[in-house]
Amino acid sequence: MKDPKKPQQTATPPDIYDYTDFQQYLKAIYTFKKHLDPNYSFRRFSSTAGLNSPNYLKLVMDGERPLTVANIHRFSRALLLGLNETAYFESLVLMKQSETRGERAYYQSRSAELRKVRRTKSVRAASGTALLEDPATTAVVVCVDDVPTDNAAIQIAKKSGVDSKKIELILETLKREKLIDVIEGKYVLSDRYIQFQDRQSKSANQKRYIRAQLENSVRALDTRYARDAKIFCKTFTIEADALETLQERIAEWIDELMQQTNTQKPERVVQLNLQIF
Repeated sequence: MKDPKKPQQTATPPDIYDYTDFQQYLKAIYTFKKHLDPNYSFRRFSSTAGLNSPNYLKLVMDGERPLTVANIHRFSRALLLGLNETAYFESLVLMKQSETRGERAYYQSRSAELRKVRRTKSVRAASGTALLEDPATTAVVVCVDDVPTDNAAIQIAKKSGVDSKKIELILETLKREKLIDVIEGKYVLSDRYIQFQDRQSKSANQKRYIRAQLENSVRALDTRYARDAKIFCKTFTIEADALETLQERIAEWIDELMQQTNTQKPERVVQLNLQIF
């Protein structure tokens, strides 16, 4: 195991499987992110995780707040953990927060088993490679994880809006570059996300993808706004402690909406804007 007090200051993030204490892992990953970007903060993490408290991560790291199961998975998404990594992270949290010896022993055993089946990671995409220059590739990477290989291109096309023929070519390239694997008949990312070797190339690729989406929105704005746009603006009052619950309900509704629309034929762009404060 790595010494959690001495996080590695490299371009590779801490590996969760090197830790048996989830708080030490959180401290290491926060130190790593802060090293890469001095402006990174607890507030930014909370925003990414969809948490109302700007210092929630610090409170958890310091043992002043427990992690609920719901927030374990919010942390997991913000940390870009894969499915097995999430299960391992959850086991570490529940092991440390166990109230009985039996519970602690169960999660300790589960953590050990999950560590055994860890997937080989460390696949990194070189900066500026043609593979990631196309925004369509980014869209496929976002959608491909856990998709059955049968008719995968069609399924990903429904989610991403990318042409299925082009998706087939992208999938072949991703497999050839060993950025995706096939496990039990499903595609899985070799890592939960593709890490670029430098922040500049990562930023450039993100901008390309976002620009392509904005261009789709502009075309929809020019052709459909006057006829189809609906504006709903409501102001209402809630209890002082109800904001986080409201945000959770809206997040769940958006997830349900995305699941429904992902099964439909992608024929038009629809934009939903929500502001909650």
